[in-house]
Amino acid sequence: MRILMETITGRRGIKNFKTFKDFDQFMYENSRKIKKYAITDQQKEDINEWLQDLIKQSEQLYNYIAHVFFNLVNKHDDYNNLLAAAGKMIDVQTALKSCIK
Repeated sequence: MRILMETITGRRGIKNFKTFKDFDQFMYENSRKIKKYAITDQQKEDINEWLQDLIKQSEQLYNYIAHVFFNLVNKHDDYNNLLAAAGKMIDVQTALKSCIK
């Protein structure tokens, strides 16, 4: 469990606790020194990082699809599906970006 704390002196820092019992003991001993604290959600941070990586990968795929479309469209008439796929990749990117908190 990660805790972001700001002390009365204005210093900020992150402290890790293995259990809530450890956190309770620390707060009991140091509550007068602590101005405010917040429990950080490591899982949410990990999910957001994963989503951002997925967005980057989808942008790369979109660029690749667009590259193939624009380089081969004159040679083959049946590559219009690539344009539709590129449009769907933009929708995917928008949906992924809306999931990041």
